[in-house]
Amino acid sequence: MIVEYLFERSSGLKLMSLDVPTAVMQGDSIWLNCTLDLESDDLYSVKWYKDDVEFYRHLPQDSPSGQKYDIPGIRLDVSKTPLSKMT
Repeated sequence: MIVEYLFERSSGLKLMSLDVPTAVMQGDSIWLNCTLDLESDDLYSVKWYKDDVEFYRHLPQDSPSGQKYDIPGIRLDVSKTPLSKMT
């Protein structure tokens, strides 16, 4: 799984933590978390991938800001996505 994050300016970007389980059983629920310190930068996007295929993106300037893509092996419950934390 790959997380991509892009910024308009990247001088102060710090990846504070990336929490992704190393292995899970099929059908298990997991929580993915990416904590960033933007300092004075503006967030452009956060994108989550499985096997090089994007399954979720957050773009603060879009409405709605979160968008999921249906791919085999991923069931995403966007009602549990803490968009309020993605600011």
